[in-house]
Amino acid sequence: MLTNVDPRAVLRKFGQGIGLTDLALDAEGHCYLSFDEMVVEIRLHEEAGRFTASSQIATLPPKAGELLLTRYHALNYLGLVMGSGAIGADPSTLAVHYLQHIPLRGLDETIFSKAMTMMVNRVEKLTHWLATEPPEAAVSSENERMNAFMLSLHA
Repeated sequence: MLTNVDPRAVLRKFGQGIGLTDLALDAEGHCYLSFDEMVVEIRLHEEAGRFTASSQIATLPPKAGELLLTRYHALNYLGLVMGSGAIGADPSTLAVHYLQHIPLRGLDETIFSKAMTMMVNRVEKLTHWLATEPPEAAVSSENERMNAFMLSLHA
């Protein structure tokens, strides 16, 4: 994708804004940031014209039940429909991650900073919400709560 944005300069300026003067991508095009107890991975997908930012939000139990997996699928669906990111599980580690795209087109440090702030806030909300929801609550009884929660991610 053609763009006039220098994503490395945007990331560097973002880093300077948060007190990390040497923030840069590694040779593979990614870097890690730690906010409180959260680790955020930022990856550059220059050919696709975007950054992705992701963070672990939960860990699946070794024998996750159908209702819990259905909850994660429903949250992923709602996140995609609402444009607030995606949720997925790594089958090898059972880690559940939240992922958000940040398009390069028109990107500057201010837009990137807002996107990262929103991402960190969403990860915090998702992590807390998933930790406090009963793991095997019936999905039909939680649809209203889940919809309200997903709408809160846009607040």
